[in-house]
Amino acid sequence: MRRREKKPSALKNILKALLVLFLATTWLYMAISLVVDIFEENTSYYNTDAYLVNQFDNYYYEKKYDELYEYMHLYDTYDEMYDVYWEVLDTYVDSMECLKWKNVPESRIEGAREMEKYYYDKVLEAAKNCRFPQNQKYLDDFVESVQ
Repeated sequence: MRRREKKPSALKNILKALLVLFLATTWLYMAISLVVDIFEENTSYYNTDAYLVNQFDNYYYEKKYDELYEYMHLYDTYDEMYDVYWEVLDTYVDSMECLKWKNVPESRIEGAREMEKYYYDKVLEAAKNCRFPQNQKYLDDFVESVQ
């Protein structure tokens, strides 16, 4: 007795064709998305000074100086347009150093009071010689924090 060969059903062929079509469409979409992402990364708003200033302003006004400090170093923002932020950040770092030395007992580290005075004077000098008027209140806050 001869075995009867099964003929592929039309439904099975249609499902295979739909699967191949779906996979081809998905791969094409992913390839196009990748090209678009690469293009946008190089030409987008996120790599502009306007975007950085917007981000830095958020940290500046929310007084998140530690995050602002990290991002300004991360993006190598040393142009003149960023000096307004650097003035605050430099004074912030000096005030943190002053507070650090203020909390060190003189008996543990010799010269702790001199270091505290040094950073205190730097904070006072920065507040007295403020270059940007919008920074004055922040610098005055630093002076209050170290007194």
